[in-house]
Amino acid sequence: MGGGKPMEGEIGYQMDEPDTVIRIPTVHLHGLKDEFLPLGRDQLAKYYDRDTATLYEINYHHAMPWVRAESEELARLIKELYQKTKDK
Repeated sequence: MGGGKPMEGEIGYQMDEPDTVIRIPTVHLHGLKDEFLPLGRDQLAKYYDRDTATLYEINYHHAMPWVRAESEELARLIKELYQKTKDK
């Protein structure tokens, strides 16, 4: 998503308000070799509630995981988030 405001839609326009924090469950994938890692970390800290945000860091550059175990772990985190929220 980059390192700026999280969304371009309706909620993104509200992010200028100082106390606006995204509290819905989210999964954040950070590549530890990504040149934009500091921006992603700043975005996570600034805009997301740490109690509902799940961070998954991998030893990659700016790319989605392609190693099977890491791809499966990302899929597991997404499925877990879905299971937690589907009945709410």
